[in-house]
Amino acid sequence: MEMCVNRNEGEARVWVLDYWEEFKKCKEVEERYKMQGRLLKKSLDAAKNREKELEKMIGKLRIESHELVEEKLPNRFLYFFLRLLSNIQRFLQ
Repeated sequence: MEMCVNRNEGEARVWVLDYWEEFKKCKEVEERYKMQGRLLKKSLDAAKNREKELEKMIGKLRIESHELVEEKLPNRFLYFFLRLLSNIQRFLQ
């Protein structure tokens, strides 16, 4: 009977050790997934920040290009009307 108890205790110890090894492996895998998740979150946050910066830059460029167009617009119209006026004057002479 004593042998059976020792045998069962040995099997129980082996089972506990196997369980402990599996538990440690699962914890390691869980830590790796958490680390990957953190790295992905950092990458995603960096990408979102870069996207916001690019959107701001595009907005500024649109505003600047619109201002340039507005600045050039009167000059183009002025040039057009002066040319039209000179053509009318030539026609009237």
